[in-house]
Amino acid sequence: MRTTNIALYTESSAQWLNAVLSDMDVFLLDHAANEKKASGVALNLAAHYPDKYDLVAAMIDLSIEELSHYREVFKLIRERQLPPQPDRKDAYVNQLRKLIRKDSRPYFLDRLLIAGIISARG
Repeated sequence: MRTTNIALYTESSAQWLNAVLSDMDVFLLDHAANEKKASGVALNLAAHYPDKYDLVAAMIDLSIEELSHYREVFKLIRERQLPPQPDRKDAYVNQLRKLIRKDSRPYFLDRLLIAGIISARG
């Protein structure tokens, strides 16, 4: 088993660590799905706002970073010979998306805020 040390912004709770370690396969599959979705959201934002050059550049970089994370997690999934899983809807994310206002300017801002909240929760 390979070991990787990473610097975290905050300490992980013992309860969370125990939950992950008790079923690493489920954690890896869920983590892979989240990385893939994050990459897709970043590309989607870039595609919907092509006139916002700074946003497009940032979202391209973010998408590549998230896709790179997905590739690393996917390698672990393959090493463990886990069966592929379809993406599942996330009730938390769906509830947040319902809060997005439909007017043009608020819609853009709300999408960015919701994406940030989801990423921070990640």
